[in-house]
Amino acid sequence: MIEANNLTLHMYTVYFAGCYQIRAGILEGMLRETSTWRTRQWAVFPRWKSLS
Repeated sequence: MIEANNLTLHMYTVYFAGCYQIRAGILEGMLRETSTWRTRQWAVFPRWKSLS
């Protein structure tokens, strides 16, 4: 019983670790996207200031 539980726990750990890595990769990509978008926004921002 305990051995079976350990096996399921191990499988869950591997599964969650894999999902976490994928999710972390997606989050990293999203963060990179937002950071580049933010820099683009800041590049445009002074123009908005001068317009108003």
